[in-house]
Amino acid sequence: MPKFRSISLLLVTASLSPAWCAPLMAQAQPQAQVAQAQSERGKETFDKKVMPVLQQYCWDCHGDGMDKGNFALDKHADYKAMMADKKFWDNVREHVDTHVMPPENKDQPTNEERDAITKWIEDDVFWVDPKRPDPGHITLRRLNRVEYNNTIRDIFRVDSRPATAFPPDDTGYGYDNIGDVLSLSPLLMEKYMKAARKVAEDSIWTKPPTRLVRELGAGKFDDPNEISDRLEDQTRSIFSNGDIEARVEMPTAGVFRASLTVSATQAGPEKAKLAVLVDGKELRQLEVSADLNDASDSKKWQTFHFDLPMEKGQRKVAVRFLNDYFDEKEQDPKRKDRNVFLDSLDLRGPIRFQSGEQSKFLDWLCEGQRLQGRSLSLRGTDFDASGPGVGGDSSTVYLSGNGYVHRAVEIPEDGKYKVRLRVSANQAGPEKAKLKVNLGEMDFGVREIAVKSIDDSEEWVFEPVLKKGTHELRIEFLNDFYGGAGQDRNAVVQEVVVETTGDKKLLANRETVRKWIDMLGFRIFRRPLEQVDADKLNTMTDMVFADGGSAMDALKLVTEALLCSPKFLFRGGAEPMGVAENGSAPVDEFTLASRLSYFLWSSCPDEELLKLASAGELRKNLPAQVTRMIGDWKAYSMAENFAGQWLQLRNIDLVAPNRRLFPEFEGGIGGEMKRESLTYFDHIFRENRSVLEFLDSDYTFLNEKLARFYGIQGVKGKEFRKVSLEGTPRGGILTHGSVLTLTSHPNRTSPVKRGQFVLENILGTPPPPAPQNVPAFGEDRGRKVEGTLRQRFEAHRANPSCASCHAFLDPMGFALENYDAIGRWRDTDNRQPIDATGKLLTGQAFNGAKELRKVLVEARKNEFTKCLTENMLTYALGRGLDYPDKPFVKEMVKNSAASGYKFQDIVLGVIQSPPFQRMRVGGEGKKVAEGGTGGTVAK
Repeated sequence: MPKFRSISLLLVTASLSPAWCAPLMAQAQPQAQVAQAQSERGKETFDKKVMPVLQQYCWDCHGDGMDKGNFALDKHADYKAMMADKKFWDNVREHVDTHVMPPENKDQPTNEERDAITKWIEDDVFWVDPKRPDPGHITLRRLNRVEYNNTIRDIFRVDSRPATAFPPDDTGYGYDNIGDVLSLSPLLMEKYMKAARKVAEDSIWTKPPTRLVRELGAGKFDDPNEISDRLEDQTRSIFSNGDIEARVEMPTAGVFRASLTVSATQAGPEKAKLAVLVDGKELRQLEVSADLNDASDSKKWQTFHFDLPMEKGQRKVAVRFLNDYFDEKEQDPKRKDRNVFLDSLDLRGPIRFQSGEQSKFLDWLCEGQRLQGRSLSLRGTDFDASGPGVGGDSSTVYLSGNGYVHRAVEIPEDGKYKVRLRVSANQAGPEKAKLKVNLGEMDFGVREIAVKSIDDSEEWVFEPVLKKGTHELRIEFLNDFYGGAGQDRNAVVQEVVVETTGDKKLLANRETVRKWIDMLGFRIFRRPLEQVDADKLNTMTDMVFADGGSAMDALKLVTEALLCSPKFLFRGGAEPMGVAENGSAPVDEFTLASRLSYFLWSSCPDEELLKLASAGELRKNLPAQVTRMIGDWKAYSMAENFAGQWLQLRNIDLVAPNRRLFPEFEGGIGGEMKRESLTYFDHIFRENRSVLEFLDSDYTFLNEKLARFYGIQGVKGKEFRKVSLEGTPRGGILTHGSVLTLTSHPNRTSPVKRGQFVLENILGTPPPPAPQNVPAFGEDRGRKVEGTLRQRFEAHRANPSCASCHAFLDPMGFALENYDAIGRWRDTDNRQPIDATGKLLTGQAFNGAKELRKVLVEARKNEFTKCLTENMLTYALGRGLDYPDKPFVKEMVKNSAASGYKFQDIVLGVIQSPPFQRMRVGGEGKKVAEGGTGGTVAK
């Protein structure tokens, strides 16, 4: 229907209306009063406790005109300007808190003095008036590829993953759902339009009912009585009276059309006889006239067609030989022994009215009703034949002589029906082939077949009103003709379908499509349709009907238009609700539902969330809904998409350890490592375990393959399961093969990469960039390597320019040196014992990964929790964090510590935080809205 395609552009180009964008474009900035209130805050503390420490330990390099590293502590004009430079003080806090500054060779402040500086920065520089929380800006976020695929899956009930054809998403702040980097290019818009068309085709369809076929070849029959032999041609000879039987699973009950192909060696005074039984009950007796000894191949085998009633479930079908015969005195060996031979027994059916198939999406849209009526399909051997030259196979009836085929049809109820015949013919002689069709008392008359060859076909349609009951369908060939070679008139009946006319409420009805528009628009836009959009879609529907299209045509076009709209492709359009207070207001409940679902599921809100949002009840039920959502299978996306990026697990597919040095990494072991870490994260998340178990735990999740790689015994099978690590050198995410492999070079371990991973991804304190003109660590390629990697690093660290960074990086990296470049345990490096000792700048000493894990849990747990919380809030908001967000993070970490660092408490803290719940607005004390948005309300 190409003429309709351009219509969809009406909605695409018009949807991004100023009203939809306004809340994004006009977000109120933080109030000036906040800055004014903060300008003198903490000055006394600064003068008495902070400035003296800075002057004592930092001023030689960063004050009185000195700006080593381009950093001067006295560059601000006054206290107000100093307090406004939050980036400056964040840098100070980070260096002081991590003990990077002052350098190791300088006098060091006490821990109390360090704490005084960091406390002043966090309490005063980053202070936010609790009465005026700034939720930050809302970013217009395009759905990324994962979110697009999941949304299509959950709305349309198809897992077609159209976004795999889209260009890769850019990343920002470590994640691929950051609004600032998710642009929309003309190429991507073209991809969206193609994807929308494909989704409509894949999810909006109906099919006629299919006939079940069960093919029971002779090889599927058992011989419990040992009365038969299996022959080389896969047939079976039955040489004595008794049964051979087969088991068959029937998914439904009904009358099935049986086709039994048999033969016999005829001997004695009567023909071979057999019976067909179902579950021990004899249902049919047959006399076999075929003779396997006949010279004519056409007479060697015989096929019987008959009805066979079957119940649902596993059934036992048997063929019984009834009249075995053997005459020792018979001289002719072909007439001496009567046996039966079985080739196959096929079952087709059931022969009854059945509902056609429709997509799962249409099941939802039609609220369980069917767009198609029920129908009965008849082909070939479903008919009984009468007359010369009448025959066929399982799919077609051939009428090569005057005669007819007939079949009793059970009409389920009074009403109007549609009878469709698909016929063809070979034409010859002076007139066209003619068929006479009757159904019970209904005479459809005589019709000519127009097509000239049986390779073509035509369809005849009759619409009788029929009474409930049995009606005989009869199709008669009236005018056979044969005029010599090439002059043979024959008729073919390919199929007869008798169908009800369907549910009149649903078929080709504009009002039905209008209802569908409301339902579908609500799900796709994740909020009720605005009236202007509903009007556009209904106009499109009217144009489709006016041009001769159907309801299904209209539905497909509407679907394409909705999927190309910015209101689907972008997550924006937040509206404030309630009363604006101190520069912000709660976001509407539909926006809240979307924020929830794309955070926890990477997909659209389900019907329960939207129902609560429509009633204005979502906020009141938030904890219960979060618990429900975490328990849903879709919450595994937190492991795949959040943990996969936070811990860089997605990159395991890209690493390529040196095959010569590490051949054990082949065979998909990297994928197993990734699965271990994702399952581990998912367990801690769903079971609401302490997040400190990421740092140290006595268990992991393994299958046999990965357990054998780690050298852990007693794990069998491909499935991952929880495994105790007691007595092993492993525990926590840092000892997972995934992390250890990701933080190595292809040919060796990398203490720098591993240390950097701990600092950035676990503690949230990334090291400063390496100074310029510093030589890289030499790999000694082509030369004999002497000593351990740690010993070779010592020479590199001797360079003063390198020492400060490596003092920060190396201790944690070398603590993991007992694990090689693909995560296996080792005691030596280059045949020398490994030295895994270290000491953090904060003073804690350790020897090896086990003691490092203990240090992290005991001394750095709040830094880890803060890092996890910041990453999770970034992921949930789809934007980088700003200074006004820091107090919220601090409060979440504090609450987490009070509750035992439970994972779901952190998740709920993110969801209940002002940046997640609120938006900037203007108009103090003004009631901005009762709820989310008006417009057409979908049911």
